[in-house]
Amino acid sequence: MDDYGRLQPQTRQYIQQLREHLAHLQPEEQARIENALQLMLYAHEGQNGRFPNQEFAQHPLKVALHLIEAFGIAKPDLIIAALLHDSVEDQPARLLHATPSSLPADLPLREQALRALAARFGERVAQLVGWLTTPDFASLMAQQQAAGYTLDKNTLYQQHIMHLFAADPEAFTIKMADFAQNALQLGAYPQDPRPPHFQQKYGPVMLQLMEKLRLIDDPEHPLFAQRSSLVAELTAVYQRDYAPQQPV
Repeated sequence: MDDYGRLQPQTRQYIQQLREHLAHLQPEEQARIENALQLMLYAHEGQNGRFPNQEFAQHPLKVALHLIEAFGIAKPDLIIAALLHDSVEDQPARLLHATPSSLPADLPLREQALRALAARFGERVAQLVGWLTTPDFASLMAQQQAAGYTLDKNTLYQQHIMHLFAADPEAFTIKMADFAQNALQLGAYPQDPRPPHFQQKYGPVMLQLMEKLRLIDDPEHPLFAQRSSLVAELTAVYQRDYAPQQPV
């Protein structure tokens, strides 16, 4: 019996849904995903969620469920990467604590965490999580300033998403599930306090994504079948939540 009594009821419900969706997989693949689930719960324990009074663990669970329910993807490596997609960015020290290794101490903490994930779940999972880990924008901006120019954080975020689109279709697909659970949920936030930076961060990216998704013409792309419906959804949400308001 799993000791999930400490978790919020909604978190436990998402876990049950995920297990039900993956019940058709081979036992060894279910065990790998369960391993990733336990690591994710440990890594994010006590971390505040995306919504007030919500455990953070609900977010990676919803991203994994989005892959399955919205995109029809239940590939184990992608589900594992979805569960762990924020772990290296947010909790690298906890990952290392849960996965002891003899990595060189002079490696950057994030690199150590990615290597630990590779040892535990395989190189592909580590590669996907690496793609999904948001770059250290503060360091990038400092480097740019030293070189005599600076891009703002939101522009760097846009470049990160567009780079994913070009570099790795599977990583981009996980990012789209992540994006859906963030940018497309603005209307679910209470008006006060609604994160004011969301419109500046996500609105321009949505416009770019609409154009990029229309360009997908490879039937092997994970989002080929959903590209039109995704564009329609992005368009509707953008017009509702992100489009500049016209003066009355």
